[in-house]
Amino acid sequence: MLETIQIKTADAPSCVIEDAAPEKSLMLRTAVAENAPEIDQYIANLPKNKRWVLTLVNTISKWYKVDEKLVLSIISVESNFVNATKSHKEARGLMQLTHETAERFNAKNAFDVSQNIKGGVAYLRWLLAYFKGDVTLAVAAYNAG
Repeated sequence: MLETIQIKTADAPSCVIEDAAPEKSLMLRTAVAENAPEIDQYIANLPKNKRWVLTLVNTISKWYKVDEKLVLSIISVESNFVNATKSHKEARGLMQLTHETAERFNAKNAFDVSQNIKGGVAYLRWLLAYFKGDVTLAVAAYNAG
């Protein structure tokens, strides 16, 4: 593996040598301060059967350089973390992608969680660029479809 990733040193990193417990994800906190943003409180109270989405959103948000809490906020409003959701306008999945948006951002199956989040975050990234970083306008446009 070291040859494949072309590491030039034979020194093992400290995490391999030292006996240490793995780091815990910040997203899995259950105790949240009362003055924390609303999304933090919402996430802290998510049932276990919906928490797996947090890791996926964290990864995809980093790929597209979009704030993960913004993505989680959109998911909470659009679908309440229920993937099988379908709107009266035929928007589907966690991020409620319309057929046109899903097609445009390469989400062939809008009910596939990974494809839905990738498509939704790509669309959000595009809107943020279009509105020159104005989150209010980007989110309003996202909600309007």
